[in-house]
Amino acid sequence: MDISIVIPLLNEKESLQELTGRIRTVMTDNSLTYEIIMVDDGSTDGSAAEVEALSLPTVRVISYQPNRGKGYAVRTALLASRGDVAFFTDADLAYGTEFIGQAAHKLEENPDKD
Repeated sequence: MDISIVIPLLNEKESLQELTGRIRTVMTDNSLTYEIIMVDDGSTDGSAAEVEALSLPTVRVISYQPNRGKGYAVRTALLASRGDVAFFTDADLAYGTEFIGQAAHKLEENPDKD
């Protein structure tokens, strides 16, 4: 199963390296195939350029101006996602990262369950 991780960004330049590192660790530790889609929702701090500078093959950035809101950013990323399943989290990882591996494994065990 391929997984898309969707993250809207608004002026998150300072936290991007830690953010991507934490997500990549959880995905690798759980042996999951994934992509991370970060949507720069009109940032003014160079967040999109910072994501691109990381040069990570599993990370894509979508960027636009002006800020259109979190809902628009999430929708944009979901429409661009390539995974069989997409998870959404905020850039501050308010929901943690543990749920990603747990949910992915549950879905793999029971792909036909709702």
